[in-house]
Amino acid sequence: MAASTVGETQQPYIQQKPVITIGGLRRTYSEENRAEIPNLWHEFGPKIPSMTTGIAGRGAYGVVIPGPDSSADFDYMAGVEVASDQDLPAGMVVVKSPAGKFAVYPHEGNVSQLSDTIMAVIHSWAPAAGLKPRQTAGVPGLIEWYGPNFDPATGMGDMEVWLPIQ
Repeated sequence: MAASTVGETQQPYIQQKPVITIGGLRRTYSEENRAEIPNLWHEFGPKIPSMTTGIAGRGAYGVVIPGPDSSADFDYMAGVEVASDQDLPAGMVVVKSPAGKFAVYPHEGNVSQLSDTIMAVIHSWAPAAGLKPRQTAGVPGLIEWYGPNFDPATGMGDMEVWLPIQ
């Protein structure tokens, strides 16, 4: 596992979050093809302006939805917060992130290193802190948040990893 990009001053924190309705493009991936996730963002990016009416500025979300227990496959969604599942552009779907406690891990560095932070959260930091992930079939098991200061052109700016916890 590569070194963490979360600096000494960027400590994780626990935050209660409300229900978040996320609309976007969703695809199924495996360990073998997860490197193709940026292509989903390239496809979704031009559609963002048509989806953020009234909610612009809250950022974008990468949502990981685990597959069945016996499968290493997972769904990934590139999305933005939407007011409802009504009037979405063709091909868009909605996922709701339930209200609850999240361990929030800020990510410093380039988006290309975000997977290092995610692996550290899942395999090292959360277990070392005694945090138990909240796993419910069909709902987000991890959320990447890209804030208003995230710049897709440079891959730098506001980024966090949100892990739902019990």
